[in-house]
Amino acid sequence: MRNSLLGAIALFALSCSTAFAACDTATLQAKAQDLGTKLAALSQKNPQKATEVSQKISADANKPPANQDEVCKRYDSYIAMVDAASK
Repeated sequence: MRNSLLGAIALFALSCSTAFAACDTATLQAKAQDLGTKLAALSQKNPQKATEVSQKISADANKPPANQDEVCKRYDSYIAMVDAASK
């Protein structure tokens, strides 16, 4: 489950890597890596919460973003979800 979600995250980031000024590819990659790291830590700490968060992320990640800035905002939202679940 975790590997497929991390793969989906990476694919999501790469598929949205067209050039937009406010959120570049390097920023997206950093956010994807941060999300992956935090989700992996949550998986170790609380697998049930990690699964719940992963399902929410997967459901949202299937919706096509309007632009790369939206992708960055989604990553921020996903990271906030993982942070909240980690508390």
